[in-house]
Amino acid sequence: MVLQKKHSILAERIIVFLLIFAIIYQLLPDPDTLNTISIKPVFPAIDEDRIVFENHQDWTYSDLVIWNNTSGIYMPFQGIGVTRYKPDIDGEIIVWQEKIDNIWDIYMKNISSDKITPVYQSHLRKTTPRVSGYWIVFVDEKFATE
Repeated sequence: MVLQKKHSILAERIIVFLLIFAIIYQLLPDPDTLNTISIKPVFPAIDEDRIVFENHQDWTYSDLVIWNNTSGIYMPFQGIGVTRYKPDIDGEIIVWQEKIDNIWDIYMKNISSDKITPVYQSHLRKTTPRVSGYWIVFVDEKFATE
């Protein structure tokens, strides 16, 4: 019974994941209308009418893009050549992991103020940030070895 429930939960998560990708491809504007910007969305996160995802234009780096389905506004993040991964969004706050000088740190952006702020920086790798309300959680490599 427990095994069946775990498979059921896994199946539900897979279905939700596939639905999110289907929604993204339906909602994104035609790249030809965006001055031939190539969009290759990966790891989407959705909150209300906003979708944030990694955009792997040439697969040498990843940047983030916000798409507002209500207003139709496409907002790429600034910073060409910066590697940003695993975004998450809740309300006005977006979090992600960013690689600078071979060190992964956690950053956040307030959409309203357009301000980017480091959440946590150290010489150890930080990954997989998530945001909910005023809480931001992530994996810290420092505690992975203890």
